[in-house]
Amino acid sequence: MRKTQERQDKAEKVQHTNTADKPKERLSDRELEELMGCNRDTYTRRRGAVRKR
Repeated sequence: MRKTQERQDKAEKVQHTNTADKPKERLSDRELEELMGCNRDTYTRRRGAVRKR
């Protein structure tokens, strides 16, 4: 009985933040591609040297 009461007390103390209230950050297509790593230089190893492709 005591453990169930403790669990209920802990559950009541948890505060949930509402993410819907926060303004969402709008990223442009260019910023998204930069974050994902698109349009980056490609390097390969040729004969032991690292060269740009």
